Amino acid sequence: FRRNSSNMSLAPQTSSSTSVIGLLDAARSLYSVFGGAATLSSAAGKCELLYDEDDEPVEMEPGQPLHKPCEAAGVPFSCIEGTCKSCLIDVKEGMENLSEYTKAEQDLLGDMTTKRLACQAKILKGKVKYGF
Repeated sequence: FRRNSSNMSLAPQTSSSTSVIGLLDAARSLYSVFGGAATLSSAAGKCELLYDEDDEPVEMEPGQPLHKPCEAAGVPFSCIEGTCKSCLIDVKEGMENLSEYTKAEQDLLGDMTTKRLACQAKILKGKVKYGF
C-alpha cells in the first residue's frame, strides 16, 4: 500500500505489468477449473450460443433470451409467449447453462431433458449448442 498525499488515504500499490499478469493468472485458473472448457469470453461474463449447423457462436450477455439469435438462425416463431411450441429447440450441449424451465414450458413440454422453447429460455453462463 502507498499513502495518497491528496486525501491521506491508503491505496493499493500496483503496477500495470503486475495487474496484467494477475488477470492472465486468473484466466488460466478459470480455464483449468472448468477442465479447459472456459473461454476468455465466458470468463469475462459473456456467453456463447451455437446453432449446430453454424461455425461461429453468437456472443450473448448473461440473462439474455434466446429468441432473437434463434430466430436469426431460422427457428420459426409464432406467439413468443410459450403457448404454441413453434420455437421448440433441441439443446445438444450446455442445458445447465440455461435458465430454469418456465411455467409455460412445464405445461407444454413432455421431454424436459433436452427440449426448450426458444421464446422462454435465457442463457445464464457458458456455452449452449442447439438444433431444431
